[in-house]
Amino acid sequence: MNKKAPDSSFARKLLIEVSTIVFSVLLALGVNEWRNHNANNARAENARADIVAELEANLEDVNASLQEHGALLEEMREELRALAATPDKEVDYRFNFRISFLQKRAWQSAMITQAVEHMDVSEVQSLADIYELIDTYEQQERRILDTMGNPNFYAESYLADQLRANHFNVVFANQIATLTKQKITEFLEK
Repeated sequence: MNKKAPDSSFARKLLIEVSTIVFSVLLALGVNEWRNHNANNARAENARADIVAELEANLEDVNASLQEHGALLEEMREELRALAATPDKEVDYRFNFRISFLQKRAWQSAMITQAVEHMDVSEVQSLADIYELIDTYEQQERRILDTMGNPNFYAESYLADQLRANHFNVVFANQIATLTKQKITEFLEK
């Protein structure tokens, strides 16, 4: 039996070709991962910039609401003091409540596009807290509007009770707005 010994130059060529192919595949995978990493970072940075702009606009709206609600609360307190001094006093009060239109589009877009996955975890947690406060504030505004939309709100026999209830609701809304303002300000100062 005449067995031919493997040609060492053929084995060497085969090893070089296989190594070149493996290296090329690994290099391509590395380049692809690098491009994906850069694209994800760019998406996260764009989302963060949009969120910051949205929070700045929301902060202006919250500040305006706090100012107007402060004046409203003072009017309500005066009316409640007058009612306490003269329980039989006829209540002639018109409730003028400013609604905030706080935005959440940038935050929602960042979650939908999964840009938040590439943002700093502590930053995402802060943003989640802020947007949860915004949701709570909107719910409180809806409670106030629901009370105002109740036909009994303006009925003479219920107006004093409704005034007391809405005074509480506006105080609570202001507390939420103040906390929201604080959290947004802290985030923007980072």
